[in-house]
Amino acid sequence: MLRNFENAGVLRVAGEKLVFADDAARSFAKGGWLEPYVYDCVSALTGELGIRDKAVNLQVVGQEVKNELDIALMVSNRLFVVECKTARMDKPEAPKANDTLFKLAEICRRVGGIGTRGMLASYRPCVTRKRSWLRHSTSN
Repeated sequence: MLRNFENAGVLRVAGEKLVFADDAARSFAKGGWLEPYVYDCVSALTGELGIRDKAVNLQVVGQEVKNELDIALMVSNRLFVVECKTARMDKPEAPKANDTLFKLAEICRRVGGIGTRGMLASYRPCVTRKRSWLRHSTSN
């Protein structure tokens, strides 16, 4: 991934340091790339899924709160909100997954109402997988 960012001019590797082109490039490299990537995926499926309208980085300003929707799309008169995250959400000591899902549910409720559906797009696993249930008993 570093090579891709370097080839795109977002950063350069200087020994053991990363030097970013500017603050916007640093923000893009630390996770901002996921939103345009997911939006491009949604755009590629627009006809196939019957997506009527779509937006990225949508700001919704209400009376009390300003909400940012990473991606919003309309399908069959239903609003879908996609929250994009690149942070680690698979460790019990990092409650990012629960916080993110709570935030997504609240945004869906406040912005779109009860028919709105939320989706989480993550670069990393969202939960720790415990495989103890996969162990087979040797006694038959």
